[in-house]
Amino acid sequence: MNENSSTPILTRQNNLQKALLDDICQIVSDATCDSEKVSKEKYEIKLKLIESAMDMSTQEKLDAMDKNYDCWNQEHWQNILTSAVVSFSVLGFIVVSPIAINAMRKINA
Repeated sequence: MNENSSTPILTRQNNLQKALLDDICQIVSDATCDSEKVSKEKYEIKLKLIESAMDMSTQEKLDAMDKNYDCWNQEHWQNILTSAVVSFSVLGFIVVSPIAINAMRKINA
């Protein structure tokens, strides 16, 4: 009788895990897309300011454009790394926490 009642609990737990994982993946994806969009907008605004500057020589503009691109590229990789770390951390937590709970239940039983 105990085995019959444990099946719906496992199904509910799996559904909850799947729902949590889907929601968190969507949140991380949205945050990553937003940060990429903001980073790209900053790069383009700075590029327009550099191009329209009248008090800079051509070499200074080129140097400023290179520095601007380097900063944008660094932000881009930071965004990718941050989203990967957050995604794997959350995924690990969602996968490992039920395993840890079951292990604790077996120890206490």
